[in-house]
Amino acid sequence: MKKLSLIILSLVISLSNANALDRYTIADLVDSIQPSVVNIKAEESIKEQGDNYKNNPFSKESKKSALDNLHKASKKIKSKSQFNIGSGVIISADGFVITNYHVVELSDKITVTMTDNKFYPANIVGFDQKSDLALLKIQSDKVDFPVVNFADSNTARVGEMVIAIGNPYGLDGTVSTGIVSGRNRNIGTNIYDDFLQTDASINPGNSGGPLFNLDGDIVGINTAIFSKAGGSNGIGFAIPANTVQLIIQQLKDFGKVTRGWLGIQAQVLDQSAASALKLETTNGVLVADVTKGSPADLAKIQNGDVILAYNQTEITSLFDLPKMVAKTLINSQAVITVLRAGEKIDLTATIVSTDDAEKVEAEEGVKVLANKFLGFAITNLTDEIKKELLIREESGVIITNVDKSFRKFNVKTGDLIVQVDQQKVQTVEDFRQIIEGTTKKTLLLFIKRAGDSVFSVIER
Repeated sequence: MKKLSLIILSLVISLSNANALDRYTIADLVDSIQPSVVNIKAEESIKEQGDNYKNNPFSKESKKSALDNLHKASKKIKSKSQFNIGSGVIISADGFVITNYHVVELSDKITVTMTDNKFYPANIVGFDQKSDLALLKIQSDKVDFPVVNFADSNTARVGEMVIAIGNPYGLDGTVSTGIVSGRNRNIGTNIYDDFLQTDASINPGNSGGPLFNLDGDIVGINTAIFSKAGGSNGIGFAIPANTVQLIIQQLKDFGKVTRGWLGIQAQVLDQSAASALKLETTNGVLVADVTKGSPADLAKIQNGDVILAYNQTEITSLFDLPKMVAKTLINSQAVITVLRAGEKIDLTATIVSTDDAEKVEAEEGVKVLANKFLGFAITNLTDEIKKELLIREESGVIITNVDKSFRKFNVKTGDLIVQVDQQKVQTVEDFRQIIEGTTKKTLLLFIKRAGDSVFSVIER
């Protein structure tokens, strides 16, 4: 009996030690990585009365309640400046900082505050609007800023525990935990979307802050949430670390990002098209058009080809190909596997930059087939697109591209238009009839965007 009691006692002691270890493991990790996370305050001038917030993944409108407590602003009172708050993470000892582009996009003055309450001015080195990333440089002679490393986000597993650190609603250094809930998410911001999904609590102000793994390495940069009320619903999105590194290195070296260009219009390969082509799956994309003189044209890719793989990597959705092409080294060769008349063929294309593409075509290198109206292109909402963009609405038309001249209006790629001037829109034909049936110079669009409802007034 004494022997049994000793065994039980030893088990209790072991369990107690294990609980103590678990209790402080995360806390110790946070202590080591938190100094690299910074608060970013971006100041911008106001030229007119009222709020003129842009609708970003963490919109300034959502941040307004938090900012009121910081600078006592009111939309009814003129002010010389307003502040936009966000988060960032230091990636080099000499003070390079990553954040979201939408945190600093309109800033005249940027201040970075450390966990020890020391603050420094910072400048924008470069930004990339498509990925919503910006690279800042702290203006200081200091060369021993606390830094953290990047993880290989390709190895991040669904169910893996992660830690988000940032400044939600201006609450500095807030820590939340969760898991990787999904990978390769496209949420409709543009054709290059490739997010990690997490249920770690992130809110307005977390934007630009890091998502860490349990090794204390950056697995992603928090950038967006799905929310109807503006707060966390347990569905957040982070730009994967591998994508961040590619973008940031180009910003550091050149101040801008150059992406690969192929020169095709790609269409969803739906079940009817797959059946007609005697395919067993809908993996792949259907080539709807090839730009003359483009890499695709020179590689002999043809209308009606089904692209099955890119550099031996299988295409599983419409949005796989643009991301693969974009990440391809400029002037390098890519092997493109196509299905043509029931036969698989490997074609070789020399990928050029989107800068070169502008000489041939003003739009993106791989486009979703769409109809052009006014200053943007739209396409019908299919089951495949609904699944890809996590859209719950049953009808509407998706915006696939917005002309530069129309970007001043509140319309974005990935928006779902459900009404025009309070008339329901179910198809592209509905949209066309409404537009052509009115002579009005301004039109009111009712849009669904990332779970939110948005009204946008556009001018012809």
